Amino acid sequence: MRFLAPILFFLTSISSIQAATLSLHATDGATAVVLVDGQIAPGDAHSLQAYVESSRTSALKVTMVSFSSPGGNLEEGYKLATEIKRARLATEVEADKICASACFFAFAAGTKKWTAPSARVGVHGAADANGIQSGTAASATIVMARWAAKELGIPSDIIGKMVMTPPSDIIWLSNAELASMGAQIRDRSKDARLNRTPPDPEAFASRASSQDWPELLGSAVALSRVQNGGVVRSNRFCSPSTGACELSVAFQRADGRSEFVRTIQDRGGQTVSRAYCTSEPSGNLRHCMDWDTKRRSDEQKGSDGQWTGVN
Repeated sequence: MRFLAPILFFLTSISSIQAATLSLHATDGATAVVLVDGQIAPGDAHSLQAYVESSRTSALKVTMVSFSSPGGNLEEGYKLATEIKRARLATEVEADKICASACFFAFAAGTKKWTAPSARVGVHGAADANGIQSGTAASATIVMARWAAKELGIPSDIIGKMVMTPPSDIIWLSNAELASMGAQIRDRSKDARLNRTPPDPEAFASRASSQDWPELLGSAVALSRVQNGGVVRSNRFCSPSTGACELSVAFQRADGRSEFVRTIQDRGGQTVSRAYCTSEPSGNLRHCMDWDTKRRSDEQKGSDGQWTGVN
């Protein structure tokens, strides 16, 4: 599919193109969802692959991709679909979100697919960078449609709508059409596993040292979700110099101080450190306990924004 030049886009809006933001969100103590939010652009598939590969040796395994995207780069949509299929990930479009154009191919690649009743999934033909359905763009639409039918099992009626709808328009698929391609209609946010009662912050702190790591991580995820309106405060940072990556889940104590559980992996994806940390109100000092050795240490934030050990 190398012929799908980067100038080709599946767009619902031509006027403003911004790359999608990919972020990792824990769903329980063992699994995580990658959220793709915004226009699909070159590099997004590589970012998804990095999340998937690093999760193979992490406490949190990436099992699903959630989309909120109006479209974007056609070739990158194909690459996202290929990666999702390779990694055997599930896909979803949550309540009141959309997934259209290039996003459709990525969503369709899921081994399992879910959409909320109020979600919208749409298709149309390709346009060039100027928003015109040129001959090259029309050819790309046909090639991608054939690939989607063969590799993703998209029904012929949906393929027909994709090919026949100009890029200036869009066809939103009905729930029946989504079901015909294997999607299940449900509101995942209402699942019991995402709304379990969290531990009390003080009880969490007092029991932390006696819990095993999966239990501790699951408790942190549940507490963070409730404190942040259903969204887990998670963060992933990789050092450009060392290649080490840090994944953390944060929550707040009853006294207002921030705490988090953290996993650090080396360049090869091997876990080298697991810790439970409490931040001082100043935000420049935190106290951590290594989960495996029980060694306690302090870390201070420098003027360059980097954290270093102080003892």
